[in-house]
Amino acid sequence: MDNSVKFIRINPHISLITSDLNFICAQIGIIQGKKESLLIDAGASCAQINLLKEKIESKELNNNISKCIITHFHPDHIKNLEILNNLEVIGSKNTSRYTRVDTLINKNATLDLGDISVEIIPLPSIHAKGSLCIYIPVYKIMFIGDSLCLRGENDNKRVTNKDITINMVNILKSHPTDLYIDGHKPFLNTSKVNEYLDFLLDKCKKSPSFNVEISKEEYDEDNLLDFFM
Repeated sequence: MDNSVKFIRINPHISLITSDLNFICAQIGIIQGKKESLLIDAGASCAQINLLKEKIESKELNNNISKCIITHFHPDHIKNLEILNNLEVIGSKNTSRYTRVDTLINKNATLDLGDISVEIIPLPSIHAKGSLCIYIPVYKIMFIGDSLCLRGENDNKRVTNKDITINMVNILKSHPTDLYIDGHKPFLNTSKVNEYLDFLLDKCKKSPSFNVEISKEEYDEDNLLDFFM
């Protein structure tokens, strides 16, 4: 058994296959419904696909996965679509420039999986144009991709766009969330994420410039590590 990836069950409907420890690789979210099930991002490791198949064969996961929602176009999130070529791929127009997308999302959409529904929400993000987040209302869980990753100028400074960041924070905070799940780490500490979002919102609103610089002295990026439980 390959120990570089793990299977984590969050609740009866939602599970994760973690990032591959051997290289940069997004994790895979799994939402199970009675009618159909879906993946959130495809990852980039064959070990992830092998573990996914193993969990389906052992009946720990439903054998009705029919869709894959891509949060954004970066290779570590879409590489395994080359293997998952039988799934309907859901993504933004910008993502479709880099990989196959069967269903384009340009506004909020809801998918009914039978006994659970998911909301797909376009999310402005400095990390990647055309990002999406996925919200599961019944559990108040939000998959946010890599939206909290700002653009790096150097080790001591990060830069973000004022309008994009304000819009992103407002969208995220408009959905009551008990658990945030990002693209690479299983769990985020909700209170610290909300604290960080409030910091970004305040910083951007007060900035006279559209390009907002955040220094390590203002908000040490090492604090991001404390988000992870």
